[in-house]
Amino acid sequence: PAIFAYKRQLLLLAEAAAGAGDRLGPGLLQQSRGYFAWLVGVWNKVDRDRIKQVGPDHACAEWLLRNGASVVWADDRGATSDYNQLGGVPPDQRIQEILADTASLSSAGFPHLLGLSRLSSMRLKNCPYLDDSAFTYLADHCRLERLFVSQCPQVTPKGVLEMARIEGLRHLRLGQMASLGASDWARLSEQLVSKLPKCQLEFETGG
Repeated sequence: PAIFAYKRQLLLLAEAAAGAGDRLGPGLLQQSRGYFAWLVGVWNKVDRDRIKQVGPDHACAEWLLRNGASVVWADDRGATSDYNQLGGVPPDQRIQEILADTASLSSAGFPHLLGLSRLSSMRLKNCPYLDDSAFTYLADHCRLERLFVSQCPQVTPKGVLEMARIEGLRHLRLGQMASLGASDWARLSEQLVSKLPKCQLEFETGG
């Protein structure tokens, strides 16, 4: 729908405002950040009644698509990225994979993941509003086989170590994070190898 295209334009404006830095002045910059933080909170709000009405998988897909992500269904019907296509998805379909590239997901929306019985893989790339608490939630409530995380600037060493607690993890791929330097990665790689001896680990921290 047009509202989601408009939302994406607002996100681009938010990034441009953040990049403007000093040119905006501290007052206007702070006001802009507060406004977009409020919008992201609205877009990620969990609607319990909606989950009861359409089921956890369909409600989760709605959350993901309205925030710019895509879903892959367990019946090999391919990825769905257009919100308008959800009406044609049978109600018994289950989400198998989440593809979030340049998406406005935040940890506030992660309770949408509860009840996804077939979810096995997530890719989270360039998700500027994701922080460590998102991975604490995954570790406490979800089971995954594959996880790829890259270019999520709010993720710190704490969040990376939380990933090691995710049940069933067989493949963890980590890319560049703005908050992590070379010394952080050297320490984290040793810890992850120790904590996940049976998991395939990949570090693509150069880009």
